[in-house]
Amino acid sequence: MRFFIKLMLFFGLLLFSVFVHAQLRIPGYFSDHMVLQRAQPVKIWGWANSGSITSVTFNNVTYTAPVKEDGTWSVNLPATNAGGPYDIKIVSVQSSIILKDVLFGDVWFCSGQSNMNFRMSAINNFAKEKEDANYSSIRQFDANRVGAEVPQKDVAKSTWVPCSPATIQAFSAVAFCFAKELYVKNKVPIGIINASWGGSPIQTFMSPAALKDFPDYKERIDAITPTFISDLKQKYKLENHKWALKFYALTDYISQDLKLSRDPAFFDTVDWFNVRVPGYLEQQGLKVKNGISWYKKEFVLDKLPEQDINIDLGRIKMSCVVFINGQFVGRQLSIWYNANYKIPKAMLKKGSNEILVCSYNENGSTGFQPVYKPKLIINTAPQQHISLEGTWLFKQGKTYENPGVLGPLMPLEYFEHQYPTLVYNAVVAPFFNYGVKGVLWYQGEDNAKNSVCYDYEKMLSNLIVDWRTSFNAPKLPFLIVQLANFNPVKSKPEPTAWTIIQEAQTKVGQKVKYAGTVVINDIGDAIDIHPKNKQDVGKRLALLARKIAYGEAGITASGPELKAVEKNNGRLIISYNNIGGGLISKDGTDKLNAFCLAGKDHVFYRADAKIEGDKVIVSADQVKDPVYVRYAFEDNPGKINFYNKEGLPGVPIRTDTLKIK
Repeated sequence: MRFFIKLMLFFGLLLFSVFVHAQLRIPGYFSDHMVLQRAQPVKIWGWANSGSITSVTFNNVTYTAPVKEDGTWSVNLPATNAGGPYDIKIVSVQSSIILKDVLFGDVWFCSGQSNMNFRMSAINNFAKEKEDANYSSIRQFDANRVGAEVPQKDVAKSTWVPCSPATIQAFSAVAFCFAKELYVKNKVPIGIINASWGGSPIQTFMSPAALKDFPDYKERIDAITPTFISDLKQKYKLENHKWALKFYALTDYISQDLKLSRDPAFFDTVDWFNVRVPGYLEQQGLKVKNGISWYKKEFVLDKLPEQDINIDLGRIKMSCVVFINGQFVGRQLSIWYNANYKIPKAMLKKGSNEILVCSYNENGSTGFQPVYKPKLIINTAPQQHISLEGTWLFKQGKTYENPGVLGPLMPLEYFEHQYPTLVYNAVVAPFFNYGVKGVLWYQGEDNAKNSVCYDYEKMLSNLIVDWRTSFNAPKLPFLIVQLANFNPVKSKPEPTAWTIIQEAQTKVGQKVKYAGTVVINDIGDAIDIHPKNKQDVGKRLALLARKIAYGEAGITASGPELKAVEKNNGRLIISYNNIGGGLISKDGTDKLNAFCLAGKDHVFYRADAKIEGDKVIVSADQVKDPVYVRYAFEDNPGKINFYNKEGLPGVPIRTDTLKIK
């Protein structure tokens, strides 16, 4: 009898499993409010019971499709003009799905790293942007950030979200500003697929086929097994835990179970220094060594909050542990993520409360990155922010002359975006069945390293060819954002890997058909790798789209671009394409900034440059016989004033081929 019951239970579970897997299902990117690509056939597909028939009803016409042996079915809706809203009804033997409020318009696949993922909530003048956010025909699908060992057909469940003042904060800033420009001009619905992931090198967005020209990655790709991600996550988790325990031990005052012990001789703040937060300590005249640093700040609560609150301390070099009123609230082992934690209300008290931060640093400047302003967030409506900027107390703990005391810090458990092909498999490949108008690409920061920067031009070219093949769109527009100016201005014009990536992005935009690059080295931030002026980025991308994707004739879509160079009486005379209405010095001065000259010795000097008609004349007292010229060929060329009358900055150039040191 017992055996019979077990047997029946087994078959019951088997039948239930078959039934569940046979249920009508569609990919996660098909949802209410979606935007489908206009003017081309649209594939609607999914899974259902093998051998049955699935029907799709759209615009009063029903299309049927048999379900194949692998459980998939598909129908092609006819090319449809921009408009809507429509309902799409999908019916199988078991169930039905109705997709509501569907628009047809132009869908842009927006990919790259954190500057593409940068949200509207952090943009310049967000309050003003929020007031003007009633664009229900601009919609975003925010792809979940996961990795996969093999190419996926489906995406992790998400949903299409129409833009409104209530939703705009979560939109990709670059993508929205671009979409808004196009929508205001054309009144055509715009769909944004935000398939970006911060801190990601280009290799993770590439397929094995696209990486075939780079044998260094073959071994890493070959190492991918069906359980690769989960296995490596577990390994990194264990290794990071070991590293963290060594960090705690090094402090002398944090136990392995994250209890804080206070030695009055150390924590008596009489000998602590006043420091400015956010900010690096070295820039405040303090001599700091590799090792442990302690920071203390008090804040006052007039009354206890009704619920838990949040603390966001920004990014602290390079790993930290945070205590509130002596109790642990969180740790952050990576400089690339904010120290952002929930504080249980039970930890708080009316009146004075204490924040204590312990950090370990062995890499460059010590302290709080000056980009992020620390704050407390009280979530009770209306939400309140308590600023934590200003004077904190600081004391140096244990120090060491040489780095590496704790050993190497392993990649964090969420490492997929750093590994070749894993993001391609999960975040890019599923959308090849979804029709798009074009691609926006803002990436390169993570490849601005001496070891890989010279591979970038070929990698990006391969990626474009590979994606176009997979989208079955050989002329798919591909619009690239060149890296912005970043890092301090230098007295000597020295290029770095950052500059090589910028150059590669320009070359790809020039050489690859139906591709283009926008220059933004006039709107970056010397200390913030995430410049907040995304409005101009969107405007420049929209101009480029109007030319490349929409075929507008006679439009100037980029700044002055090198055409030819000739020598005359110890000067170099540069002529340009994309002059538009004419060349200008935007600040009204006679001298153009950021030009450099060198002779055959390749030693570059700052040069004098001025506009004469549609040419630029460049000379330098130190270079009597100029051979090579550069313009804005450095991380941060300082104030840019060379534009065309359309307000687009000159494209960085160089005529030498010297490799960086």
